[in-house]
Amino acid sequence: MYNDIFFREQIFQSDPVFHDEYLLKTLNLPINSRIISKNILEDRITDTTRIIKLHIIWKAVDEIIHNEKLFFKLPTIDKPENEFDRWSRHEIDFYTNVRKADELPIVKCYDAFISEDKKRFLLLLSDISSDYYTGSEIDRNEMDNWFMAAESLAKLHSYYWNSDNAQKLKILHGDDKTLEEKIIHYQNAVKKFLLYASEYYDKEILNSYQEALEDAIIYERASIHRRELNHNISVIHGDSHIFNFMFPKNTSQKPLIVDFQFWRMGIPTIDIMNLARVAFPYMNDPESHLKLIKHYHSLLLEYGVTDYNMDECLYDYYLSTAVAVFGPVFNYYDFGLGHEYWGHGVFDTMNNYKVAKKLISTL
Repeated sequence: MYNDIFFREQIFQSDPVFHDEYLLKTLNLPINSRIISKNILEDRITDTTRIIKLHIIWKAVDEIIHNEKLFFKLPTIDKPENEFDRWSRHEIDFYTNVRKADELPIVKCYDAFISEDKKRFLLLLSDISSDYYTGSEIDRNEMDNWFMAAESLAKLHSYYWNSDNAQKLKILHGDDKTLEEKIIHYQNAVKKFLLYASEYYDKEILNSYQEALEDAIIYERASIHRRELNHNISVIHGDSHIFNFMFPKNTSQKPLIVDFQFWRMGIPTIDIMNLARVAFPYMNDPESHLKLIKHYHSLLLEYGVTDYNMDECLYDYYLSTAVAVFGPVFNYYDFGLGHEYWGHGVFDTMNNYKVAKKLISTL
């Protein structure tokens, strides 16, 4: 008798075992197919998870030989529970609900599992690394690459716009605090952060946090209100910097978005902000930011979004940059990560906030 639990437990071991029965069933291979070989190409531990890349060769009943490369995300071995495990499970919750949605610009998911005690989790995706470039490998000075990433975000957002197609998702999952709770969280985090950061930054930067806090609260209030009304809201990635995109070597295809640990229902421009926040070569050029936002907005309309004009999109972008300012703050307050981890992010997020303020000055 086929036993999911047994087969998955074998994968969680220090020396993982990948049973043929599990692979045949999980990959939904044709009846009477058989696996010829299995080879672990990579087995490594990151800051957050264990990554295993598996190459299998299988033969169909017609004797045609096929190659399949697989990508496993698993909990790290012999390490205590940590905050990152919770976010890994959060990503699996996303894939559990959307893995059959071929319309989305995401990697094909074969298995998404969390044990009842939450100590084991498994995410099995197609390994696309041979057919796609990472964000590190593309020409980031080429604006078209940024436009393509924005198009993938527009496709994701339009699919879930105003909760369309999102009924199967726990759309408030991971973001269910009241506004009052959020305000207290922000205030406590900023207070502790400023005491620590005063060693590293001048008063001008530190004083900017109070202004950004006011705009971030406006964003949070709007986000909660829009979720209640299902108005100009969507599933967002939450960490959509350029290195969380895979760019196809086949130019007829579009980039795929990876690493959904921080997805939630929110104001979609937070993703465009994150795209322009990291490694954007035109960081200090408001016009380039505006071109990216306009391109994204035009694609939203092309994909069917209505009742959302460019001025609204631009103002949402501005509020999103204010929220981003608190990325380093929460890295310190929530995760205990020090200046050596998020230090440069203070300058990047403040810069984007100032650029966005210039853009809305004409509204």
